[in-house]
Amino acid sequence: MDMARTRAQSRGEAQSRKRKAKGLENEESHPEGAKRKKSTALKESPVPRKGPVGKRKAEKEEAKPTDVERPKHKVTTSPPPSSIITKIDNLIAKYGNLPLSDVGLPSPNTPTPETILAHLLNALLSSARISHAIAKRTLKGLIKGGYHDLKTLEASTWEERVALLDEAGYVRYDYKTATELGNLATFLKDKHESDATKLLPSGSDSASNRQILRDRLKEIKGLGPLGIEIFISTVQMPWPPLCPFIDSRDLKTAEQIGLGKDVNAIYQWLGQKPEKMARLSAALTEIRLEKHAAEFS
Repeated sequence: MDMARTRAQSRGEAQSRKRKAKGLENEESHPEGAKRKKSTALKESPVPRKGPVGKRKAEKEEAKPTDVERPKHKVTTSPPPSSIITKIDNLIAKYGNLPLSDVGLPSPNTPTPETILAHLLNALLSSARISHAIAKRTLKGLIKGGYHDLKTLEASTWEERVALLDEAGYVRYDYKTATELGNLATFLKDKHESDATKLLPSGSDSASNRQILRDRLKEIKGLGPLGIEIFISTVQMPWPPLCPFIDSRDLKTAEQIGLGKDVNAIYQWLGQKPEKMARLSAALTEIRLEKHAAEFS
């Protein structure tokens, strides 16, 4: 009896060993099945993954602000248009004389060769490091002497130009400027058929016109970036295709008194009127030079 049980147990253990061996053989011959089992076990596991993807996801979830943590953006509001327009109107009324309207030009608002040459003379004189009062007085002297007429400028001698500059008080740069005036006459004669208006572009895009003009003005000896800005600023009244423009120094003043620095927006507030743009630009120049900006801050 005991011998029979021992034989039965031996057979059972042998069969168990065979089943285990067979299972191992199946896993070795079908590795994908083993992987699926392992994958299923991982999916069911409550332990989170520690790999790079899981880490990035966890960091992203931690970084996501809650309703309480969400940053508040500062909201800035510009002054209402009515207050800006009132300020502009007051500025123009008090200081907005049209450029070169008080220097003796017969037609300051008409783009004649004489008027455009006068604006070039103004840019040359005003861009030097000299008192703006002296520059203006010198411009008046040049126009009184007929130097805004190219024939008169061409016919003048270097000595005559020096004497005229000295008489107006433009002594610091008299020799240099006398030479530059002679060069200007030669430039207009050789490059623009003795007609200063031929410098001016007439395209439909004002920004392109200003860039074309800048490139042309760079050829004038003695007229640097500041002089170019001065010329564009003052000549936009007789030549509206350049409008709107405010030179860089005056634009800082505009921002200082609360008008901002978006020239196109300012032009919209002016009803896109070239004359008002020219008057505003001149007014900004005046309050900057005479230090009256505090009146409008």
